[in-house]
Amino acid sequence: MLKYVLDDLDHEEEQLIVNKAEQHLSKELEDEVMTLAERFEQRGYNKGMQQGIEQGAHQARLALAKRLLADGLSELKVASLTGIQLQALQAFKMPHNID
Repeated sequence: MLKYVLDDLDHEEEQLIVNKAEQHLSKELEDEVMTLAERFEQRGYNKGMQQGIEQGAHQARLALAKRLLADGLSELKVASLTGIQLQALQAFKMPHNID
């Protein structure tokens, strides 16, 4: 049950629990507090890594979409190929040069 409660905490709440536990627990239990702190830190690291991966993948899809549009593919086809919404493609569609 404690695991589920801890999973829903934000960073400030996690830090408050660690600080209070360090103040009030015996020396033997301080190691357990450090385990909790390390778990919180790892969870934050993992969440940040996942967000970075997702953001990088999104940026790659946007770059691909821009190249496909520049090569003359229709917005509808580019949206279908990249998974980017049509409205988003229309927002950054580059004007074509007329020579």
